[in-house]
Amino acid sequence: MTKYYKEKALLATENKIDSIKRDADFFKRNLNRFIVFGTLASFVAPNYGKDKPLYAELNVSYYDLVVFFVIVFASICFISYIIWKVQDRTRMRKLLKRKKELEEEIKSYE
Repeated sequence: MTKYYKEKALLATENKIDSIKRDADFFKRNLNRFIVFGTLASFVAPNYGKDKPLYAELNVSYYDLVVFFVIVFASICFISYIIWKVQDRTRMRKLLKRKKELEEEIKSYE
């Protein structure tokens, strides 16, 4: 590739790095929305069922089922938070490596 295309690729890589930095910590930025949604879903979910509410079909108290849904929702959020962090970190590492390679290749043209 010529120097021109290397510079364009470097610019695109820098923009991708900026995009990852800007979009990182999605969970932290929207924490209050997750809490509100999880709370509402936990209180509404036990009332659903085919004929009877779910807590009546399972012979479990309503509040036990609410606590169960809160625990499930919190664990799903925690696992997804960790996965997003790992994905962002690996993408950032690859892009920084690519940026360094492109900068070295551009210097070799000079």
